[in-house]
Amino acid sequence: MVKARLQVKILSKNHNPFPTHMKTKIRIALAAIVFTSFAAMAQTLPQTAKSYLQKSFPKEKVSRVERDDNKYEVHLSSSYELEFSSSGKILKLDGNGNMIPASILPAKINAYLKKNYEGEKIEKIELESNGYEVSLSNDLEAKFDKSGNFRKTDN
Repeated sequence: MVKARLQVKILSKNHNPFPTHMKTKIRIALAAIVFTSFAAMAQTLPQTAKSYLQKSFPKEKVSRVERDDNKYEVHLSSSYELEFSSSGKILKLDGNGNMIPASILPAKINAYLKKNYEGEKIEKIELESNGYEVSLSNDLEAKFDKSGNFRKTDN
């Protein structure tokens, strides 16, 4: 009679069934899927919004796009957040700790801020129905009409 031996390999609780090279391939594949998804979401933006992003933030990558109440909220790789209307008009720009380039504002507003608040960073810009609201690093909010004329500041 032949006796068969049964070998049982006991796996330790730290055993990982995927070798290191497989983990790397899986991570690369997942990253490609995520990147493709974000790129596809960016494609859903209106052309006006895409053009604005390309002009104002040429080196930034779109990391997330959310659509809510006929608005688009766009998150960039360096933490900038932008809000666009359904037609692609910029409504809000938040630096989230990053300095917003003054060149994004109309020249008249930029000149006023440079003259009166030199050294202060622009942290947030909101386009309202009656003009612009610019939040500065000194916690002031400067308000301007649609033509760029200064109206008032709020604390």
